[in-house]
Amino acid sequence: MPSAKTDRRVERSRQALQRALVELIVERGYDALTVKDIADRANVGRSTFYAHFADKEDLFRDNLAQLRGQLVPIDPGPAPRDVPPALAFSLPLLRHVADARDLVEALMRSGPGVRDLLHELFTDLALDGLQRQPTSTSAPAEVVAQFLAGSFLAVLQWWVRDGRDMTPEDADGLYTRLASTGLVGWSGGVEDHGATMSEPWSPERARDFASLWLPAWTGNDPELLASFYTQDVFYLDPVLPDGIQGQQALLAYFRRLLAKNPAWVWTQRQAIPMEGGFVNLWHAVIPVGDTKIHCDGVCLVFMRGDRIHRNEVYFDRTTLVP
Repeated sequence: MPSAKTDRRVERSRQALQRALVELIVERGYDALTVKDIADRANVGRSTFYAHFADKEDLFRDNLAQLRGQLVPIDPGPAPRDVPPALAFSLPLLRHVADARDLVEALMRSGPGVRDLLHELFTDLALDGLQRQPTSTSAPAEVVAQFLAGSFLAVLQWWVRDGRDMTPEDADGLYTRLASTGLVGWSGGVEDHGATMSEPWSPERARDFASLWLPAWTGNDPELLASFYTQDVFYLDPVLPDGIQGQQALLAYFRRLLAKNPAWVWTQRQAIPMEGGFVNLWHAVIPVGDTKIHCDGVCLVFMRGDRIHRNEVYFDRTTLVP
């Protein structure tokens, strides 16, 4: 049976490795690090590293698990009255980020593997909240949680890079405003901010609509694309986080956007029924010079009749860097 002295030595080694990983991510970035780099900084041998962790990803997961433990108390109790439980993780996490901005900036520059692990953490936190929130919608909780995680990652990335003057409380307000419609139909959600509610669209109906709507994003025909939207449409995406109102404003935006990307191609990966319309999981192929960038994202599509009344598009913009 291990002695208390042995247990303390083991714990010191784990903590040294965790600290070494954080320090080196800030200095060199995650992708460039090796197990030897981390072990050398922690002043332990590689055999000691492998006695605790399978690889650097395993160590990073352990660090994230420690963070999750700090953010999620054993007895979470009720969420603040004006915040749905599924969004309650946002403010504590943003406050933590404010104290470790250099680390998070370095993580945002890392490859897709790191973003996948962060997305996994945020999904788990959102799902914890959704499970404390009774539902009246057919949208699977796992999909809603992934949507909330993706939108949080987009807000986090923007805040760390470009929103330095914004407080954690302001960034949280931005996130909860943008993420709110992902909770339409969930008991305890927030106001739908103008979306016209109707019956959910079936996957078949959404697929038929997307077979006409998504091809209109290709070919630099902004008038055709704008014709799928109502006169008073509200639209937002990562470029327009505050959104724009009205078909004429949207048409002006589409003219600029499609002129820059005449040959991109958008396809639907899956349609999930949602009150007032559907959640559209999409894939885009975007020519950039001699290469093609593949980008996955999600958007909320609220319908009025056969036209889009509200469209919210979410994706990680770093995927657009070839």
